[in-house]
Amino acid sequence: MESRPLSNGERALRHTLKKKLLGWMQSARIKDLAPHIFATVPRSHLMISVVDALQGYRWTRSLNPNHIAPHLQEFLNLRDVTADISCVLFGGRELLPGHDLAWDSKAPLKCKLFIWLACRERCWTADRLVKRSMVHPAACPLCDQMPKNINHLLLGCVFSREVWYNLFRHWGKKNWMPNADSSLPEWWSSISSDGRMKKDLATVITLVCWKLWKHRNGVVFDKKSPSLARVKAEMAEV
Repeated sequence: MESRPLSNGERALRHTLKKKLLGWMQSARIKDLAPHIFATVPRSHLMISVVDALQGYRWTRSLNPNHIAPHLQEFLNLRDVTADISCVLFGGRELLPGHDLAWDSKAPLKCKLFIWLACRERCWTADRLVKRSMVHPAACPLCDQMPKNINHLLLGCVFSREVWYNLFRHWGKKNWMPNADSSLPEWWSSISSDGRMKKDLATVITLVCWKLWKHRNGVVFDKKSPSLARVKAEMAEV
């Protein structure tokens, strides 16, 4: 696929940022760019990474408020440079809700990879197959009621909702039930938990979603009938 030609404005912006980045790299050290400021920063604050320092201008929190003119000039220069570097490094980066949830569990790696794809709606459900003119089920294989996407399959389908209801009823957490139109990352992020409970919850959600996906595959490819009893039995083995 050919890339889109850059407009004159985009070329100018990229050229300017490239020059700024090269200038930063050639200067090499902050102590050379801002010696007065560098001298006032506590040594313990010099150990954070560049990525951490640039996020939200964290590096500015180490500065002394009682700066004189040279410090202020260096501060303004540094802020301009780091703003441009942040644009080069992180421009266009967009984090999805729950982008980190997939990895905060004790589930097997294959399950984590699946849930990461599910959060990004990259699983091969009917909605994606349709866009590529590929053979696809006319309706959800588990409930036979609605066109299927990954959020419906894992959260909105009446079959899946019965699985979640039984689980959360057993835990005494019925208020954690997803809505029929919930998206996986937004629903998951809305559940309040911390510490060990957060990791255990992430593990359970990942494994339940994985079992539902595997059950769906059995229905689609092996011509099995949907069975809540079979899903419960498989979950009990985990």
